[in-house]
Amino acid sequence: DFRKEMEAASGRSLGRFFDQWLHSPGYPSFKVTFAHDVEQGVGNFTIEQTQENKEKGVPLFEVHVELGWTTAEGTFTRRVHLEHAKEQFSFKMVKPTMVRFDPNATVLHKLEFDPGEEALTAQLEASDVVGRIHAAQMLIKTGKSKNIKRVRDAYEQESFWGVKVEIAGALGGAQTQSALTALCALVGSESDPMVMGSVFKAAGRYRDPNIALALEQRLNDPLPYRAQMSALESLGLQRESAPLERLQAAARVDGFGGHAQSGALRGLGETRQQAAIQTLVESLRYGATSNRARPAAATGLGTLAKSVRRSERERIIEVLIDHLRDPDERVAAACAAALASADAGSSIEALEGYGNGLSHQQQVAVEGLIARIRSAAKPQDAATQKQVEELSAKVRRLGEQIEELEAKLSLGK
Repeated sequence: DFRKEMEAASGRSLGRFFDQWLHSPGYPSFKVTFAHDVEQGVGNFTIEQTQENKEKGVPLFEVHVELGWTTAEGTFTRRVHLEHAKEQFSFKMVKPTMVRFDPNATVLHKLEFDPGEEALTAQLEASDVVGRIHAAQMLIKTGKSKNIKRVRDAYEQESFWGVKVEIAGALGGAQTQSALTALCALVGSESDPMVMGSVFKAAGRYRDPNIALALEQRLNDPLPYRAQMSALESLGLQRESAPLERLQAAARVDGFGGHAQSGALRGLGETRQQAAIQTLVESLRYGATSNRARPAAATGLGTLAKSVRRSERERIIEVLIDHLRDPDERVAAACAAALASADAGSSIEALEGYGNGLSHQQQVAVEGLIARIRSAAKPQDAATQKQVEELSAKVRRLGEQIEELEAKLSLGK
């Protein structure tokens, strides 16, 4: 009936639209390439749909989408019709400074499109948010210092907080020395409350003394509550190098909404330090602190349980099981999730009992936690995980050194 009403209002047949967007799983995933033929004065777009999966019923989509490009003469768009796995389109144009796929973001899709570093650099100043985010992410993905600098410069000029948040996230995921350096600078300089938390969180994806120092210096100044939360949690992610006493002190301070305190408690769980256990256990105890922060103590214990000695792990699991009977349902739910996070096979019986007292919808969630525990692989040895992290840091530094050598060789030619 809804489809008929839509067809009556639009005057169009919407059968295929409903079939592909509502009755079928998936959504379009496009891989786009662009090449400019200088001699012919033609720009060639090649567009592939990569989402098709006949076994899962994910179809090829029929959509209309715009292709855009910018030259010294102006900005141009052409609307094209897509319905096949691979299609090509050619348009007369001089060499463009910027090339876009769906520049007005009218079609839901996933995009893989690298038009080249110079075009992406120009796109950092695009009029639309989506375009600027895509350009920054692609440039950061190259891992090159010059491109990280371009993005950093664009970040400083960016007026919309949402773009800054996405840039920070991309820098966090880059795992290169140049991205780390850029994040250190942003940790020290960012003042927008809408962005600070995301910058601090992205910084926590690196384990580095400079990151730890930058975060501690910011925590010496007044910060919004959620920014404090992210900074404290990222400090905990520095693992054995985390300032344990500072995190323990912050974990004992009640604050607005429990935000900063929760960040400190989760941060303690991320330190992998046995000395953090007692603070977390004390904070989880009923009446010890605000119920807004106590769930974070459970989360911290669940995280910590994966990296401590067996005897301490068993103690943590027992504490979490006991608190499945906590008067505050948020704390009890956090303990259930923490037991699943710890892959605590010995807690299954207690979790089943906990779930029996809940509504059907909540029981389904608990059953999912139990299934997760049962299917969990053998926890990775803590020493092995530490070795992997150390090797990752070495690879990051070596990559930076290789890039510097290549730059010197290029100058010498």
